[in-house]
Amino acid sequence: MPAAKSATIAAYDRNATGENEANNGDVAYSMHLALQNADGSYTPYNENYGIFFARSPKAQKLNENLDGNDYRSLKDPSLFRMADGTYGVISVRTNRGTATGDSTAKSSVLIATSEDLLTYSEQENSGSIVDLGETNGVNAPYAVYDTASKQYVVGWADDNGVAKYTTFDSLKGSTSKHGSVLYGSVAKSGVLAADGVQGIANFRSGATIAVDEATVKALNTRYGRSENTGTSNLTDITVKKGASIDEVTAQLPKNVDLTYSDGSTGSLPISSWNTEGIDLTKVGDYTVTGTVKQTEYQIPFAEDRADPSVYKWQWTHEADGKEITETKFLMIASNDIQGDVTWQHGSPHMPFRMADTISGLADEPGNPNALIQSNGYNNKEVSLLKAGDKDSEGNAIMHSFWAPEIHEIDGRLTILFMAGYGNTWSNGKSVYMQLKQDADGHDLDPADPDNWTVPTPIYRNDASLLNGNKQLAATASGGVGMSLDMTYFQDADGRSYYAWQQLGATYIATMDPKDPAHVTSSPVRIVTPEYAWNAAIAEGPNVTLRDGKLYLMFSGSGVGKTYTTGLAVADASGTDLTDPASWTVLNYPIQKSGPFNGEMQLGTGHGMWSEDEDGNQIYVFHAYATKNLGSVNAAGRDMFVRRVHWAADGMPVFDMSSSEELASKTVSVTVKVVDDTVTVDKTDLSKALASAKQLRESDYTAASWKAFAAALASAEKVYADENASQKDVDDATAALNKAQAALVKVDGSDSGDGSSDSTKPGDGSSIDAGATGDKTGNKLGLSKTGAAVLGLSGVAVALAAAGIALTLQRKRQA
Repeated sequence: MPAAKSATIAAYDRNATGENEANNGDVAYSMHLALQNADGSYTPYNENYGIFFARSPKAQKLNENLDGNDYRSLKDPSLFRMADGTYGVISVRTNRGTATGDSTAKSSVLIATSEDLLTYSEQENSGSIVDLGETNGVNAPYAVYDTASKQYVVGWADDNGVAKYTTFDSLKGSTSKHGSVLYGSVAKSGVLAADGVQGIANFRSGATIAVDEATVKALNTRYGRSENTGTSNLTDITVKKGASIDEVTAQLPKNVDLTYSDGSTGSLPISSWNTEGIDLTKVGDYTVTGTVKQTEYQIPFAEDRADPSVYKWQWTHEADGKEITETKFLMIASNDIQGDVTWQHGSPHMPFRMADTISGLADEPGNPNALIQSNGYNNKEVSLLKAGDKDSEGNAIMHSFWAPEIHEIDGRLTILFMAGYGNTWSNGKSVYMQLKQDADGHDLDPADPDNWTVPTPIYRNDASLLNGNKQLAATASGGVGMSLDMTYFQDADGRSYYAWQQLGATYIATMDPKDPAHVTSSPVRIVTPEYAWNAAIAEGPNVTLRDGKLYLMFSGSGVGKTYTTGLAVADASGTDLTDPASWTVLNYPIQKSGPFNGEMQLGTGHGMWSEDEDGNQIYVFHAYATKNLGSVNAAGRDMFVRRVHWAADGMPVFDMSSSEELASKTVSVTVKVVDDTVTVDKTDLSKALASAKQLRESDYTAASWKAFAAALASAEKVYADENASQKDVDDATAALNKAQAALVKVDGSDSGDGSSDSTKPGDGSSIDAGATGDKTGNKLGLSKTGAAVLGLSGVAVALAAAGIALTLQRKRQA
């Protein structure tokens, strides 16, 4: 392809260093990608982490414990073009975490395919291993498609360094037939010498390939870094001379819409505006500057709190004889004191916190009553359960209380967790308990342990028994494993599901919210750990709904610094989610150990989707901190909180730094004060535009929003036109108001006249938990029930922002 239309990509593996650099053998011996710069150096994609990993050599048995030892890695990766123009990946399969070839490396290569270098296809049961006819080892393989002969030429060096090659009519996996093995090599380009590669740390072996601009753009979006490049909603405001300051503040944006280098968008709240410098008695242009609220959470957020869950909850209850509704944030986690998450140094218990803000849930450095103690307790918490408490069947729960999650199921605040029984760490199963209500249906105080029902085990219903066994983790061979890490979610059609880990993999089943004690379909495995990066486990599922898709995060690898987060995606509507084919599972981690705001965070995983005070989506997870908040040298896994960004290709970004998220915390708007006798009066159009820009696309039907968006674009054009007539302005104002009034909400509740706009802070309105927005017009899909609502605490936001100094400068005065 023409040089001006192409770029060079390097495919390579690395020499392993260690887990503290996120470059242990499981990661190093995979295919990495890097983009060549103009000076010949390279910029690695994905923070120099693997992108294509070798698949396990054989499929795991269904409904049985996994074979945790049968995993592989790869070395000497190279890209080539398939006959149809897509990509092939050729490499040597190795023993897990090493550069030593496995049993297939004496004679064969691993060949995977990819349409876009974003996703890769490798057949199960070693179906992508291709025999070359070699008997003395395969090293540094390469492949070329010869358009003249319509054959693939595959070359390599044997263990003695002798160059050889052969041909194939097709490369379709292990059934492919090779031609004669010949000595020598064919013309090839792009082989990289280890001592000549600049910009790739610990480079080991690789080669380059030319790709087109579209491929580079897609790679940059998926694996590159994105940063804030500007704003999109800070337009001028027009008011008449003599107007009140309230008329100005009513039009000032409450959020700033952000644009990013990859084409994505985001939004953050504006904490306050300073209007003191505006002189509404004089005509002129005034620049009002405000500060964007960009909350940065304490690192670590809470020590020795693994598998954390944060839930935004609307608590309707009675206080002083009156019914009130408060927004509360609830936190629950596994007690991982000194890394002993099972026996917890003799004090197994379930720690719980409640606060008015997310930051209010955090440990408090300098306050001994809000820090972890050597016995695993924190005085900021209450213990909802402790060792010896009994379940609904009278069995004592003796340990663990693992991975508790908070959800609302059929209008009841519910905790799902694994209860541990007896004196064996692996004797555990999923249970639930629910918050009690008073006679009027009001929720009681969740911070009082007595206000929760007795934990109840979750079983198969009669129609989903396996060999007559009701245990969730019943095996086909008659045994029973652990069931844990249970989560709850609904799809876009209102069907309810449990997803959890058992037998080392992620399973799913339908359930009836009115009967949380049973699944209503046979548990089905939807995520199996098949790669070195998630070897032996796929656990901790948690689901969010966005733009018609369900995003299920899960965690893999051993519990430690190599822990990672994977992602499976499915359609949210019209799909049988109990069919494994409905889920697309990435074969690389979506989140892994790496730097965040300049500091390494290792073993990031067991995450949960949640929401902050302003409606922005957050990622709550555990990792290993590099510092202690108090005097206790706590060695367990710690809790962290980050905001989630969504890239232009629809994938979540969990590690966007503060500087990438927001280029400047100061924003500005021009307020135009015009004379009463101005020839063309745009004040009503200014008000209409300000009102329209408070609305969110996700709240309305596609058809009504399309007409509204067209009217909005037309009105913005008229507002910016200095030559627009009064009739043009009046027509644009009327058309915009009409289109806004004609908006139809997704739930059909009312029009878009703004009277019940859920984005208005402090108006007492509420929104359904399943339709919560992230201020970019996208749904977050938190656990949704018929009675679950989430309010926007705009008043709290304004109060929290009090005292922030803002500057205002008058640009021009007449």
